[in-house]
Amino acid sequence: MGDRLPAPSHHNTDPLTTKLKKAIVLGRWLFVVGLWLTLGIYSLWGLRGEFGLWREHLTWTSVRYGLAYHPFPTLSLVICVAYTCAVLVWHSQKLLQGWSERETYRLDKEAKKIAQNPRHWLWLVLKKI
Repeated sequence: MGDRLPAPSHHNTDPLTTKLKKAIVLGRWLFVVGLWLTLGIYSLWGLRGEFGLWREHLTWTSVRYGLAYHPFPTLSLVICVAYTCAVLVWHSQKLLQGWSERETYRLDKEAKKIAQNPRHWLWLVLKKI
């Protein structure tokens, strides 16, 4: 257990790179919220008739048939849950292990490009973070 390296420190990176990392994390979570506000609401609205049955007789069979006979709301719900789980795992990995050197190098290069062009669309976003 003692052979794991600690997460890399972020004190030696460019402040703009740190802001870019925050913007990436924020962007992913905003996309998850957007999915739930669009597809999630659609899927819950499409399955609203099944909720009464599930409240009375919650069995795997009732859930299975309820989802099987409503394919588009089911697909929407699966997309929302899957992307939320993917972002949770990705974010957990970033929190526990930190950003890899390769990612940090790529983001440093991107931050330098953004800093050279103050009219870049990300420059306005990164100034506010």
